[in-house]
Parts: sequence; structure tokens; C-alpha cells
Amino acid sequence: MAIQDYNERVAFQQMLDERFPRGAFVTFVTDDGGRRIPEGVEMTVGRVFCSAAELVNNGWIHTIVLDPTFSLDDPQKELQVEIYPITDVEEVDDLYEAEKFTPELPLDEVVRLHARPAGPRRVRPGQRDVCTERWESELFPDGIEAQEALADANTTG
Repeated sequence: MAIQDYNERVAFQQMLDERFPRGAFVTFVTDDGGRRIPEGVEMTVGRVFCSAAELVNNGWIHTIVLDPTFSLDDPQKELQVEIYPITDVEEVDDLYEAEKFTPELPLDEVVRLHARPAGPRRVRPGQRDVCTERWESELFPDGIEAQEALADANTTG
């Protein structure tokens, strides 16, 4: 993995942790002429992880891991999605979206991430810890804080 890609992945993970400190409620929608139509995929995730970053045509494509499990005893049922940059949905607080990266298809699928959903869509207690335990050591073997220091050293040194 190139240092530039790794540094971008660490920076993107920092942004994900800032925007989604308690996880997220995720919905997949299709853009139909400016209207957002749900595709039927909805899940609450304890933490959004960045598993890859790649520079494509002068723009970054990130792969995010969406894991809706809330117990380490649950079988893994994660979904990995390649996305363009995440943007704010100005009309709704704490709502973000990103177009899915699909090189062979037109851009019409969108991933929506809500940082503070209410009611049954909220992250369950302990769900973030389960998600972190399941993915952090695989994606950031030395811990995210150590990776942030390494990334800073690589960009300044």
C-alpha cells in the first residue's frame, strides 16, 4: 500500500470518527431525477471504518466497512462499499451522503449516513465497542492513534 493511500485512509478515518462518534444509521437510496428513493437497505452500525483509499482520476475513492452486528458472538455480516467523498445534506443536521463508486454504471446510488438517529435506529449500547474490537486491529494493527502519529511523521518528514 502506498504511503499516500495509507495517509489518506488514516485522515478519512479521523473524519469518520469525528462525524459519527456514536456510529450511524445507514440507508441506501437511488437518485431519481433529484428525488431520493430508498432501496430497502437500512442498518445501524456501531462505527464506520475506512478499509481502503485509492486515488482515481485526481479524486479519492474510499471503501467503508458497514457492520450492523452488536455482539461479538454474531456472525459477521458487514458490507464494504466504495464511495466518493462524503458531503453534508444541508437541510438535515447530522445527515451525510456519498455517491457509490461504480465505474461501469452511471452515478445514481447514494449512501446516506445519519450520525444521530432517534428511536429504534439509534446505535445500541456497546455496539461501537463491538465494531471497534472486530475491525480496528485488522484495519489499523497498531491502533488508530499510533497510525495518526505515523501519518503525521510521513507527511512532515
